[in-house]
Amino acid sequence: MRTRLHLKLCHLLSFGLFVSCGWALISCTPAQNQAETATPQVTETSVMVEASLTPLAPTSTLPVATPFMEEPLIASPTLTLTRVITTPTLINIEVPLETENLPAYGWFSENSQVVYFAYPEEGFTFSYDIAAQQLISTTLSQKSDEELIEQITPDLPPDARVVSISPKYQHIFYTIPISEPTILERGAFTVALDDELWLYKESGSTRLGAVDTCFLINLPYALWSPSENFVAVNAFASMACAWSNWIIDLESFSVTSIDEAWEEGIFGFSIVAILPDKQLLLTAFLKDEPSAILDLQTQELTVLSNRGNEIVKYLDDTIILDFIVWPGDDREETEIGFSPLNETARHLIGTTEGWIRAKHMSPDQKHVLLFSGSPDYYGLFEGQKTSGVWLLSFP
Repeated sequence: MRTRLHLKLCHLLSFGLFVSCGWALISCTPAQNQAETATPQVTETSVMVEASLTPLAPTSTLPVATPFMEEPLIASPTLTLTRVITTPTLINIEVPLETENLPAYGWFSENSQVVYFAYPEEGFTFSYDIAAQQLISTTLSQKSDEELIEQITPDLPPDARVVSISPKYQHIFYTIPISEPTILERGAFTVALDDELWLYKESGSTRLGAVDTCFLINLPYALWSPSENFVAVNAFASMACAWSNWIIDLESFSVTSIDEAWEEGIFGFSIVAILPDKQLLLTAFLKDEPSAILDLQTQELTVLSNRGNEIVKYLDDTIILDFIVWPGDDREETEIGFSPLNETARHLIGTTEGWIRAKHMSPDQKHVLLFSGSPDYYGLFEGQKTSGVWLLSFP
């Protein structure tokens, strides 16, 4: 009888909390041990550092401003209290490094549990264990860009020019001038494909194809797949360009344009994410135009109603991330939100100082490494309070 009355009391308590708070899930679980305290959504966890004399500051977690996304389990004094977090989290990784620069590049481990980012000019790289919330600093083991270029120069043709090095230093692109360039008609302008793009690896060099000046200007800001076998280049410049959207396939050793893949955007589109299985997320330039997913293997195009510019897997569903820049008096802020695929309802995740300058996605697509700072150069705002290194994670 006492057990039955106790269960009724739990149900009444759950119903009352449901009505007053609007929470989606309330249940009671018999406790086997002493009652635990609810895990707060906003935590401050000290991180440890190895090979460094300077202790790291705590990693701060931003609360997610999305209501009705937590599933609490409410307990009486004899029941265990737990909370299941189902919302994404956005944390600022506080880097113990005096610098005005943002990291030059970032990547994830193959199991997506460790994120890396490096400051080549300062000579440091950092690894952050996501589960342990542990940040470790080490001295960069690879050579600087200048040292690497000097090392491989004897292996390159005399007129070769190194134009880009991949984030993991696995691939090096260089160009050779073309004596008789290919001339393309672009409206009232003519554009010359006057350079050959080559790939250098320890096994030798491979020709990829002919490119123009717009491509080479934007190649250092290219999107790389996690395995570095696929590269997307948005080749926009103030001058006339041969093509606006290029793909470098390092499995077939080719460089091609996909400008004609999607006619929806009046002013063109931008490649904003590389998805698994050689799929691309495309976003039209105008905000009132849709996004689309292009499958390069089947050439199938799926038009989305969302206006996002990143896509990640969230459990068994697909969601769209979007980034909205809000200008301020002395600095801009970027608001990060998400919405389910082909739904217009938007949920706010958090806000960062400055523009999101780089996005690196984990192989399992549940984490995104973000660099935020000044829109005018690849560095922090003057007086910026955060490191500019952010980790967005989904359960």
